[in-house]
Amino acid sequence: MNTVNKSEKKDSYKIFYINLAMDVKKNEDTLHMLQRDFNGIPYKRVEAIYGKDLSSEYISNIVDIDLYKKHTAYEIKKGTVGCYLSHLKAWKEFSDSDSKFAIILEDDTRIKEPYLKDISKILSQIALEKDKWDILSISHKKKSNITMDYFFINDKKFLFQAYFQTLHNAGMYIINRSVVSKMINNAIPMELPLDVYFNKYWEFGEHIKFRGLFPIISFHNEQYISSRLLADYEKKRELSKLEKIYFRNSENKIKFPRKKLYSYIPIKFILRSKINFTYLYFNLIYFVKKLIK
Repeated sequence: MNTVNKSEKKDSYKIFYINLAMDVKKNEDTLHMLQRDFNGIPYKRVEAIYGKDLSSEYISNIVDIDLYKKHTAYEIKKGTVGCYLSHLKAWKEFSDSDSKFAIILEDDTRIKEPYLKDISKILSQIALEKDKWDILSISHKKKSNITMDYFFINDKKFLFQAYFQTLHNAGMYIINRSVVSKMINNAIPMELPLDVYFNKYWEFGEHIKFRGLFPIISFHNEQYISSRLLADYEKKRELSKLEKIYFRNSENKIKFPRKKLYSYIPIKFILRSKINFTYLYFNLIYFVKKLIK
């Protein structure tokens, strides 16, 4: 644990915010937020890729559709592909920049009110603690019981947490230069939704550390009820009883065809269990090494 004793230069960070060309109002709101809340940290707009405009042929060339179905038990959605490619585009922008750290931000994510006045100190401290993380989620929705390290800002305790299960929500996260090229190189073909993909940090290198910051300092702005980045505008169908039991939030999702659901559900559980056990392995190795030191 360190305490803030110096400030990182503003050019250590750069914010890459993802915004669709059609979402003019969200872009204006995001620019206002960045100028107001982020105290001069440079930023760049990354024009999002609108999934609805992607052809089926293009998607079949960049997505391993069968493996995606096995991992998720879902049909691939154009909006999911567009979201994935938009983040990949942001990573490439960061890779081409001179910044040490990138804050990847979707345009409907905001900093929670209690942390606004301390956000510059929080980011400076995260930069000072750069050996504790390579990918740091700050918009996830889960608290872990595994704390790897911590720091204080004005008597508030912030935890770097490790996880033995996947974290969902990629609205806001920080990555460093040591991991970004590996994330880019492993991204195609697409096999998973974006927020699950960068949870598989072991594919980016033996010593890569994926962490979540707690308390969670960002949130999805409910002013924007749904993200057009993920929208497919497809008609939803009625679900079977099995699907309603299996899928949470089922009223909001388009499900995998019934006839294949029964075969893909066990495969999904096997693959997700493999991912979670891999989390356990790598985090235990890191924790043991830390204790030995």
